[in-house]
Parts: sequence; structure tokens; C-alpha cells
Amino acid sequence: MSEETILTELKRLLRHMRLMSIGQVTADTLMLYGLIVTLLAKSGMVAFLGAYLTQGHAIAVVILLGLIDLCFTGVRYNDRRTGAELIEALGDKLSDEAAAIVAQFKRYK
Repeated sequence: MSEETILTELKRLLRHMRLMSIGQVTADTLMLYGLIVTLLAKSGMVAFLGAYLTQGHAIAVVILLGLIDLCFTGVRYNDRRTGAELIEALGDKLSDEAAAIVAQFKRYK
């Protein structure tokens, strides 16, 4: 692959990694919120994001959010691995643009 193609792929990968980070933070926040609300519920019903659920269903939602979070972790791992392979394919001599993109990518590790 040419250097320009690799840089284009790295830019696309960086955008994807940013989106995955936002998605994972959102899933983490919702999971933590659901866990706290479920544990603090005094009755059998839980008000979770505008819906009333039984505690069992609320726990199931929290577990599903945990699985979604685990999927985000796997996708982010694959993105980091792919980015490292692309950076390795660039070689040692980097242009200014390539060095800036590599520096941005290394912040996500």
C-alpha cells in the first residue's frame, strides 16, 4: 500500500476509535446508573430511564449493558491492533502529516 492510502486508513481508524470511545463511555455510564438505581430500589419496581421495570428485569438490562461494553472493548482492541500494523507498514521515515497522525493514534493506547 502507498503511504497516502495508509494515512487515509489511519484517519478513518482514528474517527472510528473516537466513536467507540464515546460509545463505551455511554455504555459504562448507563450500566453504572442502572446498577445504582437497581441496588437502591426499595420496592420491587425500578424506574430506569423513564421505564418501570422489576428488579430482575433491571438487573438483566444491566447485564446486557455490560455485554455491550465488553463488545466495545473488543472492537477497540482490534482497532488498536490494526492501527499498529498500519503504522508498522509506514516504516521509519515519516512525513510531518504521518508523524502527526501516528502521535494522535498513540494517544488512544
